[in-house]
Amino acid sequence: MELEKLISEETDDNVMSGKEIFEGIENMFDSVFSTKKYKTITVVVLMATQLLLQDNIPNNIIVDNSLPSIELPIPAMEAKGKLRVVEESVDRIRLSEELSNLAKIEDSWDNQCAKRPTRLALHNASILLAGLDDAVLPKCSFFPSNDAGIYFQGHLNNGKLTVFLNDEKMAYVVKGGTEKLTASVTLNRESVEYLNVGLKRYV
Repeated sequence: MELEKLISEETDDNVMSGKEIFEGIENMFDSVFSTKKYKTITVVVLMATQLLLQDNIPNNIIVDNSLPSIELPIPAMEAKGKLRVVEESVDRIRLSEELSNLAKIEDSWDNQCAKRPTRLALHNASILLAGLDDAVLPKCSFFPSNDAGIYFQGHLNNGKLTVFLNDEKMAYVVKGGTEKLTASVTLNRESVEYLNVGLKRYV
């Protein structure tokens, strides 16, 4: 059955339904595009033809809206690599909660003239926590200082650690046996990483 005859606008005695026209076009495309390579093209053209028949039908054609839907399966792209789920250690969660509690204290928290930690000091403390290995954290804690800063203190397997944080600086002392690691530096991710590497000698 030729396409020109199916969609001809000339009136004749044999009125065809939209379903009959669509099935005729489908059979025609099946014979032309019989290989798997052209199946997708066939389905897309048939869908476009179905829309054309519904939206722009000559007056002598009976529209049949009972045609079944055409399902187009779309192959999913395979994800490359592996999905890693990273869980925070118990001590990292505990220290994060300590920082949250420090953010809630008010001035004169020591019943005298101590100042609450500044927002920047709290932010710097969070950078420190994020940059330290889990092995450093088990016996460490955060404490407020009376001059709006924060202390990070603890015991390591082979030494003791004290870090003081304020709005700009990080000063630290690590003692263990006859060795001592100390510095006062601008706090950023690079200086925290440098400290973390040095702490590996004490854990």
